[in-house]
Formats: sequence, C-alpha cells, structure tokens
Amino acid sequence: MSLPSSGQISFGDFNLDRGVSLATQVDIIQAANLYGLPYETNGFDPTSMDEFYGAAVAFTTYTGCGRSNTNGGVCSDAAANRTFYSNCGPFAIGIGCVVYVDLYPNALIGYDYVLINGTTFTINNSNGVITGLAEEQC
Repeated sequence: MSLPSSGQISFGDFNLDRGVSLATQVDIIQAANLYGLPYETNGFDPTSMDEFYGAAVAFTTYTGCGRSNTNGGVCSDAAANRTFYSNCGPFAIGIGCVVYVDLYPNALIGYDYVLINGTTFTINNSNGVITGLAEEQC
C-alpha cells in the first residue's frame, strides 16, 4: 500500500494504515521506520508528511514460517510452510519489526510466537510486532 501521490493524509489515517493505536503519537522518524523508509542507513531526512507521498512499504517475503501460542508449537506449525511478510529485510528481522500475513498489509495477530527466517521470536499478539527472542529455538 502506498500513500497518495498528492493531497493530504491525517495522522489518524496514518495510524490506521500502519496498525498503530490512535492513542500513540508518531513522530516523523517513527513514521519513516513504520513505512520502511531507510532513514538511518541512507540519510533519509523527512521534514514533513510530503516526503511520504508515493512511498510504498518495502516488504520482505519469508517462507517456511510458523506461528503458535506456545513456544514448542511454533516449530511443528512451521511444517505447514506458511508465508509471512515483514517491513524488515532478511538481515534486519528482529525486535520492532512487524510480521504480516499478506501484502495488504494485515499484521499477524492472535499469536504469541512466530518462527521466521529460522529464528523463533515472541510477538505482540495484538499488533504483530516482534518483541524478543523466544527462550527455546527450533
């Protein structure tokens, strides 16, 4: 999904578009990170929402994934060879990355663990954000 090439977007729309609570304040740097724009690595310095017009989220596709509400269950669920997506690249997947079930994007919700890119993570079951490494790995 991308923002319109012209016009205006409210921060309320922005929050809904990225799955961020409306009660959360998002500054321009966080917005760049939520849209997968390379702020830190490429010196992208957004100064207004105008910088986001036409910016599409870059997703990385992960196959061989699993999800579960138990640490041990995520390993056996990976046998289903699920495909997930993230706003983080293959060498940057980790805490703070969002895991999506499709490219719409719809976050992976309702699960406490995810196996992605060969690593088992804990995940916030209400917004799909990776919160840490699981105690047990597959």
